[in-house]
Amino acid sequence: MTDGAFRCDGDGRVLYANPAAAEMLGRSREELVGKSMPADLLVRDLDWEGCRALLASQKRVVDYEMRLKRADGTPLNVAVSARAVLGPDESVLAIEGTMRDITIRKGLEQEAEERADLMAVLG
Repeated sequence: MTDGAFRCDGDGRVLYANPAAAEMLGRSREELVGKSMPADLLVRDLDWEGCRALLASQKRVVDYEMRLKRADGTPLNVAVSARAVLGPDESVLAIEGTMRDITIRKGLEQEAEERADLMAVLG
């Protein structure tokens, strides 16, 4: 699958999403435009606040992990790489980035952790 590309305003309202982003989320591109990333698309808005804080201070993030909600409500683990578009006063006007589906990887990591815990208990 191709990486999803997006552009949000400084508050997280989606301005643009490419077809891959729409497909990942089980929505049309038109449905995504105008949605609030923190309120409508994220499992935890804390993910957005952390990403937004890093963008404000570092102007970019690489492989920042978030959990999004697909249209059917199932979670989608993604790694986001993005940059801040700054205004004259250095405020974040927009965020442009890509997202990669890492749901399978996260599931495998969870299984490995559970096996390690079991092995520790069993000795």
